[in-house]
Amino acid sequence: ITELVEKNRAVLKNWLIAHLRDKKLEDVGGKLGHNLLRREIHDRFNEILFPDGVERIQDVLFEDFKVQ
Repeated sequence: ITELVEKNRAVLKNWLIAHLRDKKLEDVGGKLGHNLLRREIHDRFNEILFPDGVERIQDVLFEDFKVQ
């Protein structure tokens, strides 16, 4: 999975930046917003990396989470 993520790094990063750009502060604030964002990233990364529909990414973890 690590190799696949590295190979698709540009695509994943581009999607993530575009997705975050469309979010409002209220969308990502608080526990609910944080968990929803994690789920959206989880689902989309699995779709991009594994088009066979089998979810191989189990969770998305943040090292830092700053909202400005």
